[in-house]
Amino acid sequence: MMEDTQGDVAALGDEEALIARWVDANLGARVVRIDRQGRWRPAWFVEAERDGAPLKLYIRGERTENFLPYDLRREHAIHELLEAGGVRVPHVYGFIEELPGTVMEQVEGRPNLGTCEDEAS
Repeated sequence: MMEDTQGDVAALGDEEALIARWVDANLGARVVRIDRQGRWRPAWFVEAERDGAPLKLYIRGERTENFLPYDLRREHAIHELLEAGGVRVPHVYGFIEELPGTVMEQVEGRPNLGTCEDEAS
């Protein structure tokens, strides 16, 4: 985890520093917090600030095991197609080649739509 480094990417781990630099260079935002998601796939919750407004991002990393025939770049391209076609998905900001990782909008929600009480939730 990294909190409010005031732009000090030297205090971060390699992956987190790479993310912070990418967010700054590509989104013009300053990362104030990065939390690695505890799961089997590398992923990070990122809080940044751009023009005084909060910007919440989710970085989805490449799978570490190789059991599928498709890589993260393909998943990223499909996500972009869904968004372009009007499907309600988190906005895709870009792709970090060196990580690799898809940078997308962090949205509220739940992993199992079967637990929703109605269509709005």
